[in-house]
Amino acid sequence: QAPRAAAASEGSRHSRKCNDAPFMSPISGSSASIPDILGVWRWSATVLHSRLFRWWVGDATLPFLCNASWYLFRPSRLPTPFLAAEHHLPARCSCTGLVGCKFPRGGPPNGKLA
Repeated sequence: QAPRAAAASEGSRHSRKCNDAPFMSPISGSSASIPDILGVWRWSATVLHSRLFRWWVGDATLPFLCNASWYLFRPSRLPTPFLAAEHHLPARCSCTGLVGCKFPRGGPPNGKLA
């Protein structure tokens, strides 16, 4: 009985430690506003959906790798305020050939696509 009680006690201590940890918000410390973050996620989902659709139908012009993956769902790598700059970004996946889309390869220089 003693080993079980010790294990149960240790398990409850562990869960208390985990439950006492502060919740880290994915947007904490970000300079983007909630509407901008929602805009980034909406835009990213649209671009990703269009790319997956092209892959699903077997589009032969679709490159194997896409430079947009460095930007999708990452507000910190896109211009802020995003909603004002969104019209400058491609609305759908339009990658063709070896070059791919018009995003810089390997992510934005200095961490920003401004």
